[in-house]
Amino acid sequence: MADYRATARQWIEADPEPGYRREVERLIEADGAELAELFTGRLEFGTAGLRAALGPGPNRMNRRVVRETTAGLLRWFAQQA
Repeated sequence: MADYRATARQWIEADPEPGYRREVERLIEADGAELAELFTGRLEFGTAGLRAALGPGPNRMNRRVVRETTAGLLRWFAQQA
């Protein structure tokens, strides 16, 4: 349990969405299953790209996930050159 709570706390520091930061803070205090779902695992890039419900955390679609995915794709493209 501590692993995803630590991940959630780290997420708050870098999340560009104030509303999502507040939601994660609330979920950390509530310490329920929803926090575990958001912070256990990560969206995977599949044949349809990235698809998930909007929300905070690495297991939902949000600005941070899009930014990190874009950065990863750019690193991959740079290695192909």
